[in-house]
Amino acid sequence: MVNMIVGGCEGKKKDEKQVRIGKSLSVVHQNIRSLWGKCEELEILLETEINNAEVLCFTEHLLNCHKIHVININSFTLASAFCRKNSDHSGSHIFVQQGVMTKELNSLNELGEEKSFELSVIELASYAIIVICTYRSPDGKTDAFFNKLEMIIQKLIVKHKTLILCGDWNINFLQTSPHTRELNNLLLWYNLKRTVNVPTRITKTTATLLDVVITNEKKSINSLRVMDLGLLDHCAQIISISIPEFSNIPYRIKKKTI
Repeated sequence: MVNMIVGGCEGKKKDEKQVRIGKSLSVVHQNIRSLWGKCEELEILLETEINNAEVLCFTEHLLNCHKIHVININSFTLASAFCRKNSDHSGSHIFVQQGVMTKELNSLNELGEEKSFELSVIELASYAIIVICTYRSPDGKTDAFFNKLEMIIQKLIVKHKTLILCGDWNINFLQTSPHTRELNNLLLWYNLKRTVNVPTRITKTTATLLDVVITNEKKSINSLRVMDLGLLDHCAQIISISIPEFSNIPYRIKKKTI
């Protein structure tokens, strides 16, 4: 099913041709640690620090399935969400700017599992980009996380589209451990690249890299910023992705002179 929130297609006019031009898509991931009560603050940020954002990925929203559908972020629409059935803890969800066309991937949502692999996923149909946002609780099942992560990579890598995996996996990539080795081997096997190499959660006593942005098209990343938006002790990751866009422009047909 394709969701067209706003807008439509116009037919190509006579004496026009399609020209490939450059465009950037901005995706933001933030461990929000409860979205409830932070919408006004978030809307201010959307007019200032992250005013170019078109896709918002949140982990640990702490909302149940009822509350998440009454959340209102100006000019954005909820596109995918994972909520725990029996509590308001953790979770993940993706909002897209109104006017962005998305495609539901319901078969992939079935891979979601509380604590171990809290999954939200959408395809940006116009851009051939798939965004996957996942949260893994510190007490989630590690084996289940790795198994489901590999399953979703296997299902998506064959689509030959740009993949953006983001989220809070609660695995510190600044330390060598069996978990980081397994993850790095998995990413290497599927030719995926981590793009964040600095701490994303900083406290008075610790600095850890728990939040990830991973892609199969690193050359498409124009920029990546790790920024403290003041919403939590986790920093946001702000990704600018280069995407092709086609534009119809008039042109004249030159006639050969004999």
